[in-house]
Amino acid sequence: MTALHFAAYKGNFKALEMLCNYGADYSKITNNGQNVLHLAAQGGMVESFIYFQSLIDINCIDEKQSTPLHWACYMNNESIVTFLLAQQNINVNSKDEQDQTPLHLATTYGHTKLVKKLLRGGAEPKIKNKNG
Repeated sequence: MTALHFAAYKGNFKALEMLCNYGADYSKITNNGQNVLHLAAQGGMVESFIYFQSLIDINCIDEKQSTPLHWACYMNNESIVTFLLAQQNINVNSKDEQDQTPLHLATTYGHTKLVKKLLRGGAEPKIKNKNG
């Protein structure tokens, strides 16, 4: 991970700006194929997410085909989920490598508030993962 990845995860907005002003490459990915949006979603850092959302597709995938919405649901980051569901181009039913949607993850880990938000945001409850 680069310093920019850490700043995005921790929500250190001043560091984000400074690093970018000094030429940090926001398009770099981690060994797991994650970019700054994935990490901002994991850390629940909306300000970091907003900083980069116009530069990177919000439906971007990592090496396991997980989007930032997948990560926000897995990590129970309600603020990121709320923000993402308000975006017109969000793919709420995207599937990861196990054919799991963000709704699968929110349900599996008992994140009831996120389940409600996802369903209201258009998540399809009948999609099956690889296990059926």
